[in-house]
Amino acid sequence: MTDFCVDGTNPLSEPGMPRDEPFAAVQRPTFREAVRFWFKLGWMSFGGTAAHIAIMHDDLVEKKRWISNASFLHALSHCMVLPGPEAQQLAIYIGWKLHGKRGGVVAGMLFVLPSMFVLLALSLIYVKFGNLPWIAAMFNGLKPAVIALVVVALHRVAKRALRGSVQSGFPEPEMFAGTYLDPRTKTIYRFTAEGGNLMGWGEPLQRVAANQYYDLQGDIMTFSSDNGVTHLTLPIPGELYFSGDRLQPFQSSMAELSSFTGNFHSEELDTTYYLSVEGGRLTVKVPNNPPIPLDAAGRDEFYSSDLGDLVFHAEAGHRVSAFSLSTQASRGIIFKKVN
Repeated sequence: MTDFCVDGTNPLSEPGMPRDEPFAAVQRPTFREAVRFWFKLGWMSFGGTAAHIAIMHDDLVEKKRWISNASFLHALSHCMVLPGPEAQQLAIYIGWKLHGKRGGVVAGMLFVLPSMFVLLALSLIYVKFGNLPWIAAMFNGLKPAVIALVVVALHRVAKRALRGSVQSGFPEPEMFAGTYLDPRTKTIYRFTAEGGNLMGWGEPLQRVAANQYYDLQGDIMTFSSDNGVTHLTLPIPGELYFSGDRLQPFQSSMAELSSFTGNFHSEELDTTYYLSVEGGRLTVKVPNNPPIPLDAAGRDEFYSSDLGDLVFHAEAGHRVSAFSLSTQASRGIIFKKVN
């Protein structure tokens, strides 16, 4: 018996396929590795907020790849508008995102405690020996060094945060939100617009140009419009990985939806799907899994990003007898209707 996983992943997709898992580029560290990083960051207090943000971006995004660049900038934009130190808030958020509540608490504590001892030691040195010429020269020398750190830090973060022309002139992300289907591969991409960002795979996507975004693996997705139809293309080295139009809502009557209900069995997968109508939508029920609602792409075609593309077939007299299921990994798996 082959079931669809509770987390929504598709068992028909083979492990190791290059794009079945959009989060493959992000590496999840162990809790001990994260603690070591936050402890080290706490001792590097020179440069203040800007330097801390640049260090976190360089280490966590560029080198360690513990968090995507889009997620980092999305979190930073929220921390900037909140009261309090944004660098510490950003560290707490990333710690929480990596290891839950304990990760956030540890990141927040280690961000503050080591730097407190550094500042205490420097303060004692300044109070006791600040009148000595070489001590005064040392502290005076720190001032331009810290300024340089801040300038370099701001430049490094800005290079990744700002791209192309002035972003305020770009179209709203809502223009690109929706569900896209590649008819060749039956691959389905779904995007939403939230908080001024285009969201895909549960993450805010980084904008490259007016009509282009990075996917989570760093490849550029391009949106275009022709005769009122929005089209998405995603080329990767050596091939055109995705090319499909945004699906337009298709309304089916309850009588039409009811004609697709019943038990459908696949001998190839040795599994049975039960189709019913719930809440005005055709729904697939798989044993030991939550129901999967389907959206209509046409009169006889339905789709779900969790399940794939279903095309129903009818016998003479328009009685539905079977459907074919296509996913990115498998094409045309036949499910025949059974009593």
